[in-house]
Amino acid sequence: MTDNHVILELRNITKHFPGVIANNHVSLSVVEGEIHALVGENGAGKSTLMKIAAGIYKADAGEIIVDGKLQNFHSPQDAFLCGISAVHQEFMLINSLTVLENIVLGFEPRDRLGFLNVREAELRIRELNKKYGLNVPLMAVVGTLPVAIQQQVEILKALYKNARILILDEPTAVLTPQEIGDLFKALRSLKAMGTTIIFVTHKLNEVLSIADRVTVMRGGVVQGTLPVAEVSEEKLAQMMVGREVIFRIQKVQKDVDRSSPILDVRQVNLSSDAGYPILKNINLTVFKGEILGVAGVAGNGQTELVEVITGFRHPDTGEINIRGERFAYISPRKFREDNSYVCQDRRQVGSSPQQSIWENVLIGLQEQRRFSTRSGILKRNAIYGYTRDIVKQFDVRTPSIHTPAGSLSGGNLQRLVLGRELAKDPILLVAEDPTRGLDVGATEYVRTQILQFAAKGKSVLLVSQDLNELLMLSDRIIVLFKGEIVGEIPGDEATPELVGLYMLGLKRGEKNEVAV
Repeated sequence: MTDNHVILELRNITKHFPGVIANNHVSLSVVEGEIHALVGENGAGKSTLMKIAAGIYKADAGEIIVDGKLQNFHSPQDAFLCGISAVHQEFMLINSLTVLENIVLGFEPRDRLGFLNVREAELRIRELNKKYGLNVPLMAVVGTLPVAIQQQVEILKALYKNARILILDEPTAVLTPQEIGDLFKALRSLKAMGTTIIFVTHKLNEVLSIADRVTVMRGGVVQGTLPVAEVSEEKLAQMMVGREVIFRIQKVQKDVDRSSPILDVRQVNLSSDAGYPILKNINLTVFKGEILGVAGVAGNGQTELVEVITGFRHPDTGEINIRGERFAYISPRKFREDNSYVCQDRRQVGSSPQQSIWENVLIGLQEQRRFSTRSGILKRNAIYGYTRDIVKQFDVRTPSIHTPAGSLSGGNLQRLVLGRELAKDPILLVAEDPTRGLDVGATEYVRTQILQFAAKGKSVLLVSQDLNELLMLSDRIIVLFKGEIVGEIPGDEATPELVGLYMLGLKRGEKNEVAV
């Protein structure tokens, strides 16, 4: 850090949305050359605050001060001119263009005739690449690059625009442990060169690893700013949630019955419409009382595997056995008779946002005699009572069961979806990214429910991009890479480094080939 010079100051920022105060007189000071973490639950106001700092939103009240000068941002371009640039979780890249074309877009160096001066652009970007220890191929088409390299492209874009303050929103969400290590190495290099970084994240262990100071928000208000050396994950979580959080959930002692396979997938293959292989000779078994974790970098066949098992896709070959019943293809309706599915997209796939909470709970159950007559007339009292029991048991915070499901927060909607699925008392639960985007309190709750479900002798296929979640919950972990199972690891032997190697397509003996 540079003599504690405050490069960015947000004073008494207030921002209203209909019915919500997103930021309530928020003040934040960022010191030049530091990595400043910003944490908080979903809805705490941190993203809104950063969008105001980046010129995307206009504050209703308050001041933005850069290098001691009061600024009035009307657009991201105004923030750019002050040296502020944001790298969003969803990258703003054009996949059909090269890296160089993406970086210079809108800021193209021109020759005397007005054409793009490729040589000047290439020289400048290569200098930035070298200066900050990045390794981005300038002439590669962006759509062909892995996510970790695309992220470096976004960072180079910001540096090319002379960004002095870099805002990173959940930058490690889809990276392997090795890729996270590479990113942190790059961030430390940026810091050493004087770049100021604001690091927005849900992952508190990363805050302790990379940040100098951390600001915690809750309910649109800053709870405090502390040096990272003075905090722990537990203290940060308590500041975020307002109560003590059980951070490292202990697995419930249970016996996995390996003589009783509940789900058995054999020789499943799946190709895209264009004929490209998506899944290759998939064989897996989930036993009674077992949580089988599925790891892999996004896009390596995990979602398609879930869709085949739950009936949303028809495999090219192979079979699915559930409790000994064999299917070349199982329909979603047949799968849901005795099994449950918590999908990745809780808002658009896992629920019907416009319908009420009770209507969402009824999905798939409407023909049961306890909820409707033979003539199809709904037994509303029974439905309302069943819904209220789920809302109470799973602590879904809502004013009424008649409230539209889409009005619930992410955490409350996930509690509702999980409650609906577990209340059916299924034999098998397939859960895909069940805590994605949830804050620490909601994440703790969902993980505890999954462990308790398995402790009853039930079976879980857990697909997650959160490697810590897989390590915490799974009895075994299999790893998908380019549609193939490349590794299987007992839960008590799994480490982030080992699973990460398999996620990159490497084997145990190839560990030294990767910079961890």
